Amino acid sequence: MKTNHLIASVALAILPLGTAFAAAYTGTASESFDYTAGSDLRTQDGGTGFNGAWGNVTTTANRYSITEGSLTHSNIFSSGNKLTLDGTGGNAEISRSLSSTPIDAGTFYFGFLLNKQNVTERTLNMAFFDGGTERFAVGQFNTSGGNLAMNVGGTLFTGDTAFTSGTTFHLVVKIEFNVGGGTNDRVSLFVNPGSTEPGVAYLSTQASNISGLNAIRPFAGGTSGSIPAAIGSFDELRVGTSFADVSAIPEPASFAALAGLGVLGLAASRRRRA
Repeated sequence: MKTNHLIASVALAILPLGTAFAAAYTGTASESFDYTAGSDLRTQDGGTGFNGAWGNVTTTANRYSITEGSLTHSNIFSSGNKLTLDGTGGNAEISRSLSSTPIDAGTFYFGFLLNKQNVTERTLNMAFFDGGTERFAVGQFNTSGGNLAMNVGGTLFTGDTAFTSGTTFHLVVKIEFNVGGGTNDRVSLFVNPGSTEPGVAYLSTQASNISGLNAIRPFAGGTSGSIPAAIGSFDELRVGTSFADVSAIPEPASFAALAGLGVLGLAASRRRRA
């Protein structure tokens, strides 16, 4: 059993009976893909802060499977299992709604773990939509030369960090709407940023009005000529209004506090029953 899973179990054990999780986006959202390994993600509705279940967005026979174990990274606490997309046989893509009303004001952060399982330059990324329109995406693109990049409003911005297969990356995107009172929005990408927000982003642009955001879509590109399909895993998807919402991991002292509270809760429960 992984320590992360044990901590999560202790944390859940101390929640009051009847505690309800958010059913729709209220400022933060999270998805740890804590579903049965081998199951199809379509129609699953776990996690918190989303507006409805996951659903496929293409009619081809794509694969969206839950695979055993979570992706791990020193920057972020992980639990549950993970989503694996396999583009073999056609593009694999699946989406989920955050809100019926697009996010279009203030500052928002989006973070997730991404791991490419095979050597390929086919697209493997997370895209963000306003209705049926893709506003921006982060990860690997067919034309990014195997490096991590972002596409904002149809323009590709490529950095110099190679998206190495078998390595888990923590990607965090910061969206600042209507910067300086204007109509353009600033989009910044941080790669493996640590526990505090870096002063300089890996990539950043303020050249586009991305309108609003209300849905997400993990994507793995299918085979293209001699280039093999992308196969990759996504995990620990988080949305929030602060950097800490998408990157924080509990300190060791917090683990001890959670465990202590769990013991106290169990003792109190036994006394009541006695």
